[in-house]
Amino acid sequence: MSKLVVASAQQQMRLFDSPDSYRKELTRFLNMARAKGAQLLVFPALSGVMAASHKVEGFRMNLLKQADDRQRGKSSVLARTRSALAGSTASLLGASFRKGFAGLLQADAAALAAAYEMIFSETAKAYEITIVAGSAYLPDAGGVIRHRATVFGPDGAILGVHDKLLIAPDEAGLATAGDTWHVVTTPVGRLGILLGEEALYPETGRALAYQGADLLVTLAATGSEASAAYVRHGAIALAQENRCFALSSFLVGRNRLAHDENAAAGFVGRSGIYAPLEMTPRYSGVL
Repeated sequence: MSKLVVASAQQQMRLFDSPDSYRKELTRFLNMARAKGAQLLVFPALSGVMAASHKVEGFRMNLLKQADDRQRGKSSVLARTRSALAGSTASLLGASFRKGFAGLLQADAAALAAAYEMIFSETAKAYEITIVAGSAYLPDAGGVIRHRATVFGPDGAILGVHDKLLIAPDEAGLATAGDTWHVVTTPVGRLGILLGEEALYPETGRALAYQGADLLVTLAATGSEASAAYVRHGAIALAQENRCFALSSFLVGRNRLAHDENAAAGFVGRSGIYAPLEMTPRYSGVL
């Protein structure tokens, strides 16, 4: 393929009360990507958790979801007021999405995986586009929970997965580290997938480049401006060192998976598409 158009989604973390509401969220990005002629769309790290957020139920969880409603679309003054009150009440009651999600993950991880795969598979097929779905905590074939990103083809089929090898301290108790690096073959080329801080190590990009990766894709979710900059420049460095293209997709907004949502820093970062320096304006690495 002599020309490839790719799209990197910078998505905000929110909670949804139904599969349809999250599907509408994905549709916004897919319509923009299709308008640009994109053949590949990448979603950020942990955004896949939102695909199953409607399954985390209970009074306190419903308050959190109502609080997130004011961030979606053009709500009325009354709706925004109700959402603000729900958010205040949720804070007073100590509502924690992480606790609810972790409980469901232990009780019925298969249901979470099914919800995740169904939404992204149907969406990829409907738009006939290759999608690197936002990562989530999902069970592998043996039932072990991994921090996993899944690639879906334009026919909706699962083309491959990447399980995060470098588990961060705040992920302890949610996932077990993966054990291998491999390239995912897709209709748009061979993809090497990295999650967050995996982009900071030259060895990771080199291992994927040796396997023939055409594009190194980094999915990230970080609450530090410095860490976001490290990951962004790490992705640029991987493109330069391995003479290939690279892409990063960042999650932004409130950290719903924090131990204490009210005290945790929000997710930040700047998504981008990169290439070796000599192929980019002012030798910035940003294509």
